[in-house]
Amino acid sequence: MAQFGFGGLAALFICFMPESPVWLINIGNEEKARHSLRRLGYSEIEATKMVHKTQYELENTKSETEGASYVECFRKSNFRRTIISIMPIAIQALSGVFFVTYYSTYYMQLAGFSDEASFQLMVVQYVLCMLGNMCSWVLVDRVGRRTLTIWGVFFLTIILMLCGGLGVYGSPAAIRGTVAMFLLYNLVFNVTIGATAYTLLCEVATSRLRGHTISLGIATQHLIYVMWAFTLPLLFNPDKANLGAKTAFIFGGIGVFSLVYLWFYQVETRGRSYKDLDELFSKGIHTRDFGNYVTDSQREEE
Repeated sequence: MAQFGFGGLAALFICFMPESPVWLINIGNEEKARHSLRRLGYSEIEATKMVHKTQYELENTKSETEGASYVECFRKSNFRRTIISIMPIAIQALSGVFFVTYYSTYYMQLAGFSDEASFQLMVVQYVLCMLGNMCSWVLVDRVGRRTLTIWGVFFLTIILMLCGGLGVYGSPAAIRGTVAMFLLYNLVFNVTIGATAYTLLCEVATSRLRGHTISLGIATQHLIYVMWAFTLPLLFNPDKANLGAKTAFIFGGIGVFSLVYLWFYQVETRGRSYKDLDELFSKGIHTRDFGNYVTDSQREEE
């Protein structure tokens, strides 16, 4: 019954949400698309430019996506973009979120917290998740996808190592510290890679193969979650390996390797159109030059 409350609350805001400008342009309703863009903060001139630009990109996309296949994602010309698209969401699934989110309440109970206290802490956890996600709405564009992702994984790795270290001691104070680290993890995760992974998955792929690449990314994420669903009970539970909070060391170690990959290979897509990204990848621009490189389309606009 409680689900009706969430659905009803969401329904209140539906009528206030502007329709997707891209969808409106796609069905040929440019006037409504301009109105929707104005509601999103664009001026009349900016909205008109955006409509023309989107029309051009949609026409190109329709012609490009005919006959697209999954095999193309792994051909030499697309392989780099496919990997850069998928890796953030794979790192997200490997970062310990499955362990922290789904085992936090169980760990609290094993640690001696009452059912009521465990429930209250779980509520706090989800509130922090929501706050973190709301912060990401602003930071993804202001800070940038690459920067936010790298710093996020860096802090998550530190938090996980601290969780593992506290798990070694196992004292009441250490257990409370571990619970605090779990809560902090949820906040940092949702501010950073919890948000940026999906953004990068959608932005980096070519227009022709975007749908296929997103499918591969989501499939990869869920395959990793299935793996953790089978292996984590064997690592965590008292009647198995009995690692408890020390399981966090595993995810902290993965985080170190993830940081190395992100530093050398993750590109910055902030402020880039799909046309810009096509040019950057076709010219083989170095990963760390993506944010500063001036594309031909940018020169034309100037």
